[in-house]
Amino acid sequence: MPTVLRQIAEASRAAWDHASAILLAARLEGVSRADHDAIADFADEQRDRWIRADDRARREDDRLRALENEPSYFGATGGSWWSDDGRDPFAEPDDLA
Repeated sequence: MPTVLRQIAEASRAAWDHASAILLAARLEGVSRADHDAIADFADEQRDRWIRADDRARREDDRLRALENEPSYFGATGGSWWSDDGRDPFAEPDDLA
């Protein structure tokens, strides 16, 4: 499941997409220059919010990925207790079996 920050970034992107569609419709309809500028400013604000939210979400994803791969006290990475070669780390050593 995506993080909350990733969901906020996706919602911000959707808001920017809608604002861009409104701006395009206004251009095609031939609204006044003042209305066009107001809608363009709104679309720019939505784009800026999306860029900031996406950057924040990307940093959070990187932070979580770094925590997941950080070695623990037991020598295993945070993502898995199993060794890379698929052996059970809790099995008895071969020389004792």
